[in-house]
Amino acid sequence: MANYIFQVITPKVDTRYLTKVRIGTAGLHAGNIIVADTLDNTILGNYENYTSQIPTTAKLGSKFMAVLVNDEFETLVDGRRPAGNPNYYSYTYNEGQVITAVFLEKHLMYNVGFDCVTQASQNMISVGNYLVPTNNSYELTAVNAIPAGTYCALKILALHNTPVCGNYGGGMAMSAICTPVFNEIDEGDYMLTFTVPNQVGVTTIDNEQNTISLTVAASRVALVPTFTTSTDATVTVNNVPQESGVTANDFTAPVTYTVTSESGDSRNYTVTISLATYDLSIDAGDNSTISVQRAGAPVEAGSDVLTYGDSLTISVSASTGYQATLQVNNAPFTSGNVYQVTGDVTITSEATQIPYLLTIQQTNATVEVKDPDEFSLSTDTYVYYNEVLTITATPAEGYSSVTLLVNNEPFTSGNTHTVTGPVTVVGTGNV
Repeated sequence: MANYIFQVITPKVDTRYLTKVRIGTAGLHAGNIIVADTLDNTILGNYENYTSQIPTTAKLGSKFMAVLVNDEFETLVDGRRPAGNPNYYSYTYNEGQVITAVFLEKHLMYNVGFDCVTQASQNMISVGNYLVPTNNSYELTAVNAIPAGTYCALKILALHNTPVCGNYGGGMAMSAICTPVFNEIDEGDYMLTFTVPNQVGVTTIDNEQNTISLTVAASRVALVPTFTTSTDATVTVNNVPQESGVTANDFTAPVTYTVTSESGDSRNYTVTISLATYDLSIDAGDNSTISVQRAGAPVEAGSDVLTYGDSLTISVSASTGYQATLQVNNAPFTSGNVYQVTGDVTITSEATQIPYLLTIQQTNATVEVKDPDEFSLSTDTYVYYNEVLTITATPAEGYSSVTLLVNNEPFTSGNTHTVTGPVTVVGTGNV
């Protein structure tokens, strides 16, 4: 059985730090962290009961972070409903319950059980480290420094063994004694996070040079950034107010964002958004050549040689007597067409010999055409470029000679013909 311990151990807590929240997700328990910045609209005229929201990136800088405390015990995590009121700390709350929560405020102290912290980070629970709310999680996470963009955290002051007992037995559970602290970077004119749709990789924010740089795989003409700033700061571009997730700007050139603190101090960030770069791979098969051009200039294969949105004219040529086919990223592609780059590009070609029709016509004569292997070929079969054919003709009985033409040109019986195209052989017996 888990032991979800979360107690306020400050002797007297001002009522302004306490609130009631309606549970929106079944299975929450004491020690779960929530955002309480929206009043419960299911209660007519409500001004004091909040809904519980999961912390998200956009909310981590909020002053409305609160933690559910042990209150109104109902059901143990194993489903049992105990008689009386045993002193267990492992109750879960049902969806719709109204539970006491305490805001993370200065001057308060808390006893926080290890079970309230994500299992993956419990090895970081040590004196001097912090317990912080985490994006898309109701659990606290232990870290060694408060992340940028997080308004408040619980600093671990000491480790403590807390008695856990009740009708079903007793024992001790490890916990941490904590007090809230606040991230100083949230009190000023800082841009804390900055992202755009179709972004590639992470954003780099340099608060020394006041620059923001990132890469995108999309048009930069009308991008809508999502950003967070120091608490209560405002953001403008050319004196136009900017709203995170709403206001679009043209980032084909750097854009200056001005962040102004609540006290009036301001900081100008130069935001540079680059287009994503991609690799080009070219694999031309035997007897074919691939040509790639961008804006009329050839492009060679290599890493990071392409940019998102590039227009590539891709063509293939084949050696004489061959025909070539193209594939771009494993899909058939028509030579000479334009391809728009949205990722890595792999171009391959395959050349095959062109089949040429052999036609044999014989009148009062016998015409024989042999391939290089001395195999006799019949009419309406195919021959190939540079193939050497031996052509002979003999007159039929009663005829004295043969007139032999190859592609309408006189030809001497027994000679060879090298294929460069369709071959028509005509033999006619002469009296």
